[in-house]
Amino acid sequence: MGTTKAGKIIIGIAITAGIIIGLIAFQIIPKPRIIPLAITSCTMPGYNYCRENTKTHSEGGVTATATAALGYNDALTNANVKDGYIIGDATITYRCLGTSLTYETGETEIKSCGDSGCAGTTSQRTGSVKLAAAPAPSIPAVTLYCYDFQYASSAGTSATAWTNVNVHTDMIAIKAVRCVDDSDCPAESRCDKTGEWSDWKCHAETATACPTHCAGDYQVKNGIIIDGVTITTPPHTCTEFLSKISLRDGETAQCYTDACMYTLKKCIGFGCEEGQCLPNPNPCATTPCQNYCNGSVRMHNPTCKNESETLATCINYSGEECGFGCQDAQCLPNPCEGVNAMDICIGNVRAYGGAECAPGMYGAYSLKYASSTNCAFGCHAGQCLPSANASTAGEGGGGGAGGGVNITYPTPANQTGVTEPQTEPPLKWYQKIAAWIRETYHKIISLIRGKT
Repeated sequence: MGTTKAGKIIIGIAITAGIIIGLIAFQIIPKPRIIPLAITSCTMPGYNYCRENTKTHSEGGVTATATAALGYNDALTNANVKDGYIIGDATITYRCLGTSLTYETGETEIKSCGDSGCAGTTSQRTGSVKLAAAPAPSIPAVTLYCYDFQYASSAGTSATAWTNVNVHTDMIAIKAVRCVDDSDCPAESRCDKTGEWSDWKCHAETATACPTHCAGDYQVKNGIIIDGVTITTPPHTCTEFLSKISLRDGETAQCYTDACMYTLKKCIGFGCEEGQCLPNPNPCATTPCQNYCNGSVRMHNPTCKNESETLATCINYSGEECGFGCQDAQCLPNPCEGVNAMDICIGNVRAYGGAECAPGMYGAYSLKYASSTNCAFGCHAGQCLPSANASTAGEGGGGGAGGGVNITYPTPANQTGVTEPQTEPPLKWYQKIAAWIRETYHKIISLIRGKT
């Protein structure tokens, strides 16, 4: 009985499958495998060290590649190292380019990783691990594990790959302390290095708890709370210091009370008051020398000399003779400046024609008028009255012209200013009658002389 075409195809497939299975069994065709690649150095911005590892897994023509890269800075890279100490806590910073990161501190055996990851404490893939909190006698070792897992699939076939890279840093024999000097502390704080290195700490200066004050001629300042730290001598208690030890002017030292550490300063020569060293007394600054008048001499530009803490002496004055007098420590101006020599009345005499001004002392001056005349009917506001009934200035009415006249205008002593002479007041009724009689008399005489 013959075999059909379909049966021949089935038999051929079975034979082919059997051949392939046999070849695999005798390892003529290799099994699917993970191909490891060596751990290599790498670069990662921001980190001084970098390690990388890659593994590839192929399955039925599908390939998955896992790559773990770990960048890190060790504790010394991150630390502020001063005088052989790490200031503050010691940390290691890292970045894992993978799917997870774990770590273990201390001298532990390096663990192997598997499909589910690596042993240790799980942490963020980018971060830091605090290795020691100050104070600490040394920086312990640490091992970091950066793990990566990848999956790939195609046409129903899949492949997975995982790898890891680990970094181990050894223990560092260096102490971590809170501070070495004041620059390691926040503002308004100081580094108290009393005791062993493990006791060193920053203390905030607290004005209310440790106030600045005076102890005799000493300023007790910069008080900081000691928080019960045992103080050995030196330094001394402030009481001991003040009773047994003397400082030179401006010199400082440390002392302490039950609760505070202070800086003790000897004030320079002038004592201490309300927590402050008193400044050099200077009476010349508080009571400066004054210029003054000595008669007609202006005394000015003196030199001040401190005779004691409360007494100052003013010496070496410069003297300036004042031609027109001295007032309020200033020379007086020429009193003739600004004087306007107007025509004036002096009784029934009219002074006119301009005048010369002759200055005197302390505002006094005199005017010498060029001309004068007697006014028959009186004089008012620098003018002769024309008749006995007139009350305002006008021309004529005068007697014969006279010569010049001198008029002095004194002002109160030691006062500046010019006092202008006042004009004559209006004529009273009896003065007007007298002027009318004089005018009538002159008219009658004139008529009689005309007829004769």
